[in-house]
Amino acid sequence: MSRFFPSSGDQSGDINEIRGELPDKNKCVTLLGKEYEELEDIQGDFQSRLWFTYRRNFASIGGSGPTSDQGWGCMLRAGQMLVAECLLRQRLGRNYVWSESSIEDERYTEILELFRDTHSAELSLQQIALTGATAEKRAVGEWFGPNTMAQVLKRITKSRSLGFGVTVAMDSVVSVEDVSAEIINGGKPTPLVLMIPLRLGLNSVNEIYVNPLKIFLASKYCVGIMGGKPNQAHYFVGYQETVEDTWLLYLDPHTTQQSPVSVNNNMPFEQFDKSLHTDKLCWIKALKLDPSLAVGFFFNTVEEFILWTKEVRDVPDLPFGVVDKVSQRKVAVSSVTVTADSDDSTSDYEVLDIY
Repeated sequence: MSRFFPSSGDQSGDINEIRGELPDKNKCVTLLGKEYEELEDIQGDFQSRLWFTYRRNFASIGGSGPTSDQGWGCMLRAGQMLVAECLLRQRLGRNYVWSESSIEDERYTEILELFRDTHSAELSLQQIALTGATAEKRAVGEWFGPNTMAQVLKRITKSRSLGFGVTVAMDSVVSVEDVSAEIINGGKPTPLVLMIPLRLGLNSVNEIYVNPLKIFLASKYCVGIMGGKPNQAHYFVGYQETVEDTWLLYLDPHTTQQSPVSVNNNMPFEQFDKSLHTDKLCWIKALKLDPSLAVGFFFNTVEEFILWTKEVRDVPDLPFGVVDKVSQRKVAVSSVTVTADSDDSTSDYEVLDIY
């Protein structure tokens, strides 16, 4: 698995990133609501998440568009990872652990089929890119920001055919009335993903928001965070607190692999499955994160959502507001304002190839 990753950030001289090891081997790690002390347990849970990366040689998007998402599709892949976590959570449970025999479970293989690089797959890169073009006016091949990605996921899941919906909290305000109504779904209750786009500072994350980020990732309802560095999106799933820093754990989509559905030949399903998992841990200091991000929470019932609202209302420096009714949505949230996605950064992409 580790062959899919580059050498560690330490080896390249970047003291703000670490790859392949723990920032501190004597400290516990929190990963999507679970806490671990042993490296083997951390890697086992991390490896069980679905890892979507750049792909090449798929059929051109829309018939005449790109045949690879290398250099522009990282936020789309981060969005795939987040929604895949929702599917795993719903169909296999949070305690699911991946192994090479997982493909014998039909519930698991049905999830993977949703993400094949074909226009017919409901959560494929093609579907996401084309939905972004029609609904969010993002040309195919144009980088998405976290808010755009959240809106596209909402649009794609609108029919509830996946077994859940997505709602996006705008203007940094979560309305209990609105979200509860989404879960109730006109008398046909379905689970719901609550996406909260945030901007936690001007050019980098304000240090007062590091603790809320940790609290979010420690919640059993959290399904991850889409964010990263300017024009370099990652999917964040955990953290470790060291003496000097808070390190965020992420899956990195900036690796280019062969498409499982190629214009030349199709990849064996077992190989496709293995290409979706890695045990190579990636870390970045929380204060080096781009301030534009979107955090996701998954609720099976209204009761779960209400419990979560009670928990977050007590979080110091909460970067969003929680109100009871729609009429209160204009409440001032002085600590943070969501602005346009930071899509205009000139930062370079990190691109790696696998043959």
